[in-house]
Amino acid sequence: MLPRGAPRSTRFLAAWAAFWLVIVASPAATARQGQCCGKLRVMARAESADKRPIAGVTVELYPARPGPGLAFETDRRGFGAQVGVPEGTYRARLAHPDFMTVEITDIVVRSWPTVELTVSLPPRIAGRPNIIRRMRYRSPLIDTDGGSIRYVIRN
Repeated sequence: MLPRGAPRSTRFLAAWAAFWLVIVASPAATARQGQCCGKLRVMARAESADKRPIAGVTVELYPARPGPGLAFETDRRGFGAQVGVPEGTYRARLAHPDFMTVEITDIVVRSWPTVELTVSLPPRIAGRPNIIRRMRYRSPLIDTDGGSIRYVIRN
């Protein structure tokens, strides 16, 4: 404990050091640093000739191990994103009332590169139950924030 008459700067440094030791340098904080964080981007389109974007698609992201999931929706351009996804393997479920539900498994999220899902949702057939289409995730060859290389040409 510092004496009552200690200069203000000394008291501030002592408080900062205590905060750093308890919060930042704790074993739980260092364990969390290795687990965080990735980005997931989703582009939802209709499975038709015009491939129009679909707004309001609910994207649910569930970890492979039991635990809480994440959920978000696509905007009017069909884009949705989640930042701060803990690293790990996930399963994504895309649902919309007018389209069939699509489930994508084995999505590996890391701090880099950003995971990009471009999904074409087939229209729901009236009078039939919602059929869930399941598929495995295949990552692009190289992925950067500016885009992906999807084809390789060999000479």
